[in-house]
Amino acid sequence: MAAVRSKVDQVDPTEWAEPDAVVDLTLPNGVRFLMSSEDDIQDWIMPNFYFHVTMAYALLRNAGLGVGKMDFLPHMARHKVPNAE
Repeated sequence: MAAVRSKVDQVDPTEWAEPDAVVDLTLPNGVRFLMSSEDDIQDWIMPNFYFHVTMAYALLRNAGLGVGKMDFLPHMARHKVPNAE
């Protein structure tokens, strides 16, 4: 997490594309999309990110790795109520 934070801290927000900047995305199969940078993030980047996370999760589970929902929610431990005995 510290490594990611360090990278984020090194980025200059003034160099980011404006939300309405045009993104011209051409896929290897020749399909072309023209959209704003905001639409690129919302309609292309985020869905692809979650698709790949989901597929990695499914493949790891299929391969026998005992990973589950709680592995993605470790921050919820601070809210856990002890079991009543």
